[in-house]
Amino acid sequence: MSAHAASAASGVPNDTPHADSPPAVTFVACGARSGSTLLRWLLDSHPQIACPGEGDVALLLESYIQTATALSAPPSADEASTLARARAAADDLIAACLAATGKTRYCDKSLSNVLHLELLASAWPDARFIMLYRHCMDFVMSAIEASPWGLREYGFAEFAEKSPTDNVVALAAYWLDRTGRMLSFEERRPGQCLRLRYEDLVKQPDDVLGDICKLIAVPPAAGLASTAFELPHDPSGAADHKVWYTHAVHEESVGRGARVPPQHLTGALRAAVNELLERLDYPTVDDFWGSGGAGARVSTGVGKERPERGSRHGSTLVELRILEGHAPLWCGVVDLAAPAPTSGESATAHGPQPGASRVVVVERATLAAICAGSQNVGAALRARTMRSYGPSPRNFADERATYQRLADFLAVAGAELLGADGRLARTGAAAVPTSRS
Repeated sequence: MSAHAASAASGVPNDTPHADSPPAVTFVACGARSGSTLLRWLLDSHPQIACPGEGDVALLLESYIQTATALSAPPSADEASTLARARAAADDLIAACLAATGKTRYCDKSLSNVLHLELLASAWPDARFIMLYRHCMDFVMSAIEASPWGLREYGFAEFAEKSPTDNVVALAAYWLDRTGRMLSFEERRPGQCLRLRYEDLVKQPDDVLGDICKLIAVPPAAGLASTAFELPHDPSGAADHKVWYTHAVHEESVGRGARVPPQHLTGALRAAVNELLERLDYPTVDDFWGSGGAGARVSTGVGKERPERGSRHGSTLVELRILEGHAPLWCGVVDLAAPAPTSGESATAHGPQPGASRVVVVERATLAAICAGSQNVGAALRARTMRSYGPSPRNFADERATYQRLADFLAVAGAELLGADGRLARTGAAAVPTSRS
């Protein structure tokens, strides 16, 4: 089943009693760094849907109930009546929002929703829920980039306190908590939920928005993926600041989680993450995560083959892969014992051989930067835009020599592979089919 088909399959079934009636309100449930601000802008651009900044309606309900209970004397045992009054207070605010915008449907996008799903469903039995997911490793990468000085925001703090020495472990625990809550709610109330993956949203925005319009019972509106960045949006609510400088839906953030070191997820934690990834039809995490697939190899060369020179022992052979996200664009085996090619001399990447000691991956953009002289190989290794799998060199001198040889090869071979625009030239290259990233 395709990713989009899997998403659509989780939507409102035909026999759901609410399938054709408009909902009182729709809630987006998600974890942080899942593309919810982008989704909000797209929904808010629909002529009938108002999706303002985070209103935290769930927190309003919770606070109202707490205050009403504390002020009643004696304490009221009529919880349903208290909840109804809390909903009425929220409905007044929602009605004011709809009146101000001239729209007919209200959608609440708040990070607090995922922690209060049953409360929201109890208050609004006919509500719809958009369950927005993102791959765990892409989420981890996005969260680290958004919180370079510490995991204090977005609800990360309590998980960072439990794993203060490893941000990947802390963030994976956060992802497990939020994703697990959402999947459990889906199972209990499938007729009210639409499963949506961030990756499908940015790759197929028109199709996904069509599914959402069906869920909310509004006619589809053409061109939302472009008009969303031309229309004004409420700036008062919490939001990802990057969206204010974005001009189109793009896929650039998909696959950036390939840089997350897989050795941070081990044992029970990796098993738990992979269980939920499988349920969401995502690639799972293994020791070769981010390498383009443990068995992905294509026999291809750069230019004409040179006669083999130097030692051919396994320790001198490195399988080199050039990736775009998770997708291998080119693959070959480099003999580090052979003299480095010089400018004007065609470089060679030999076909895959079983003696290759390890796999070295370089991202396409990083390769272009190395060839342009604007990227240092050591910095690329630290940022994991260039990464190694397999046995490490015995000492720093060996490591430096190995990567210097590889850098010399890339300086010539990379220039041959890259087109004038910095994209990988397709001539002589081959895509590497792989089912696991």
